[in-house]
Amino acid sequence: MVETPLRRTFNYSLVEALLKGHNIKDDDPAMVQVARICSYSAHRLPPKEVSAEAYNELLNWMAAYFYPDLPQSEALFEVGSHFFEGYRTTILGRVQLAAIHIMGPDRLTQRYVEMTNRNSNFGERTVTQLGVHNYLIRYRGVPLPGDYLIGVMKSGLAAAGLANPKLSWEQLGPEDTDFRVSW
Repeated sequence: MVETPLRRTFNYSLVEALLKGHNIKDDDPAMVQVARICSYSAHRLPPKEVSAEAYNELLNWMAAYFYPDLPQSEALFEVGSHFFEGYRTTILGRVQLAAIHIMGPDRLTQRYVEMTNRNSNFGERTVTQLGVHNYLIRYRGVPLPGDYLIGVMKSGLAAAGLANPKLSWEQLGPEDTDFRVSW
């Protein structure tokens, strides 16, 4: 079992990816809300990390702000899809995903957990290959919406050359989710 730190945080690079994926610049009026949620001044350097609670609040705010006509689940999926595109443009994303087109969907799925573990100080994520092109990804102690993560995964798999993966998720507890990925 992984010990949970007193303050659960995500690297700010995840917020940066959300901003880039939704084309929010420093002078955008939306930055006032982002800064409020992430607890920093829009006129100062952002923090190195944000709390898990603040990150979730930011996801929900972005879903409502950018996709007001969509149901919450679809809006969170869109936030996740745009997150991935923004993440690819961050320094860490460029390093981690430089060869995504060569990596292919199997290798990306196998490395997904490793890449996501680098961006937080809590929770447990595992990936198990169940068969050819068939994976189970488990999140334990990670309070992120399943629809958001499915959006991230689908966008990543598309970038790796897979147009129509079969993706599903099951919420097992407030912070425990299983994802099925196959094609």
